[in-house]
Amino acid sequence: MQSKILGILVAALALTATGCNPDEVLEVRDPDIVLPENLSGPQAIPTVYNGALGDFAVAYNSGTGDAMVSTVGLMSDEFFHSGTFPTRQEFDRRNSNRVNGTLLGVFRNVHRARRALENAADFIKANAPQPMGATDAARTAEMHSLAGFTYIFFAENYCSGMPYSKVEGGELQYGGPQTTIQSLDIAIAHFDSALVYAGRAGSATQLNLARVGKARAQLNKGDFAGAAATVSAVPTSFIYRINHSITSARQENSLHQLQFVQRRWSLANNEGINGLYFRVRDGAVGPGTDPAQADPRIPWSRRSGPTGIGFDQSSPLFDQLKYPARNSPTPLADGVEARLIEAENYLRLNDPRWLTTLNALRSTVTGLGPLADPGTPTARVDLLFKERAFWLFATAHRLGDMRRLVRQYGRPTDTVYPRGPYFKGGVYGTDLSLPIPFEEGNNSAFEETSDCQARTAN
Repeated sequence: MQSKILGILVAALALTATGCNPDEVLEVRDPDIVLPENLSGPQAIPTVYNGALGDFAVAYNSGTGDAMVSTVGLMSDEFFHSGTFPTRQEFDRRNSNRVNGTLLGVFRNVHRARRALENAADFIKANAPQPMGATDAARTAEMHSLAGFTYIFFAENYCSGMPYSKVEGGELQYGGPQTTIQSLDIAIAHFDSALVYAGRAGSATQLNLARVGKARAQLNKGDFAGAAATVSAVPTSFIYRINHSITSARQENSLHQLQFVQRRWSLANNEGINGLYFRVRDGAVGPGTDPAQADPRIPWSRRSGPTGIGFDQSSPLFDQLKYPARNSPTPLADGVEARLIEAENYLRLNDPRWLTTLNALRSTVTGLGPLADPGTPTARVDLLFKERAFWLFATAHRLGDMRRLVRQYGRPTDTVYPRGPYFKGGVYGTDLSLPIPFEEGNNSAFEETSDCQARTAN
């Protein structure tokens, strides 16, 4: 009886508080939701900025699902599929259908980040007090740089012919197919804008982020000298990370979640004949199942016990330890990559500094000895790209490098990509890049290119 009386009193008080209007009792005000009409003026800049950062993190390596880092790792030779999703097995096997729900989600997240970052850069410029202060200038530079990286992700990992649609004045404007080179040019334009605003802010972090991003795009275009010049001022100690958190599932390190928690990714070792030995240190022999043989740049462990096999209940689990926790940060750009870009330019020039540059990097890691010159042009390129693979492991670089080996160095595809029998049945396919999803067919300006139909390295 007391509980009934209490309920009546609460209801009566609610009606009194709303002016006896019962309709208002049903209205819900959520203080966590920011309405579009509230996003205006300088006070909204942090909200827009942080929202775009969050969207980029999800596209790159945040959340409990697939992102660029994990997708590139599985499509290349960094990981093998220890799960059961047939959509993931498709791109691990290099035989993806355009109708693939997993790849569709990854595709949409990168496009969502692209538009959020471009909109955020425009928003800050339009709403920041003038003359723009250092904080707003640095944020604008960062938005442009991260937008540039989304175009790099499309250029490196997807077939040539990517469409970029946008909303102008509330109207959707469909984008037609852009070649890989055109995508890289858009990326470079963003990085150039970032350099301007980073200079205004006097931010070394934002200057170096834009330099490494621009050089990465230049490298993909084959402008080796330009790329080396762009990063010449970047210190080796520089690093820009995407941070993760245990505050929410959306903020967790995605690769850690997919591997350690869900057991759907396992560290590869010589996958498909051509794959690199990611579980073996230089000079080690054998199948690489002993963590004592690990290269210190890619620490790993062989999981044992009831959780020692993958979600598919058959694959052995080899856990990479680069991201050992749910909040382990993910590097996006650093000074090590700057030195690797310089080393590649030296190698193109037949300058012996290519090797001294690589060995200078290795001298910073305990357990890594100096490399010897293998003596032939082919072996030198192999060595350089192996060093890139180990230094840049699990940062969404590897697939782009494999495509460059084919496109820029003339390597036959069957000497670069995993091939032969696939460990879960059948054989590896012929895909050299990720497909543009079938759903993009709703874009009236889009037509699939021959490069996309064949999934080439162009």
